[in-house]
Parts: sequence; C-alpha cells; structure tokens
Amino acid sequence: MKKTSLIITVYNQARNLKLIFNTVSKQSNQKIEVLIADDGSSDNTQEIVDEFRTLRPNIPIKFVTQNDNGFRKTMILNKAISMSEGEYLIFIDGDMLLEKHFI
Repeated sequence: MKKTSLIITVYNQARNLKLIFNTVSKQSNQKIEVLIADDGSSDNTQEIVDEFRTLRPNIPIKFVTQNDNGFRKTMILNKAISMSEGEYLIFIDGDMLLEKHFI
C-alpha cells in the first residue's frame, strides 16, 4: 500500500479537529501522514495537534501555519503540499469527518 498524505485545512476549528483526529485514527489504511494547514488560527489548534501526536505517535503529523492576514487558504495549502511525503494527496476541510474506509 502506498503512503497517503491527508491535508486538513483549518482556521479556528480546534474543537472540530479533535473529532477529525478521532476518525483519522480509525482509518482502515493507517499508512498515512497528516498535515494540518492552518490559516492563522488564534484558538488552541496547535495544542490539539500536539495532543494527537502524543496519543497516536504511529501517525506522522505535521503542523503548517501562517499569520492571519485574511483568507489565504491556497497559500497554506501550497506550503502543506510542499511538505507532504505521500504518493497520494487527499484534501479535506476542518469540518469533515471521515468514514473508516475513506482512506
């Protein structure tokens, strides 16, 4: 199975991110890396990412962020793409939950 990069775009969605991480950890394909593309959140998004890293050390996670200078989703996505290592890229927004066979 080839490695997949799941890129999740967020902006002040820490609460949702906890739910997303729960569905990521239940994926039938665990050969994944997760990249959080943060468009300048001011909530505790970074803390949620750090917590997931601690709870699920077998799932690599990268946190990519930028300053909040308005809506710049495409810029943060490009940064996340450049850091991805997967052969496949999957993009979701910070308000989506994954069915266990999504990846």
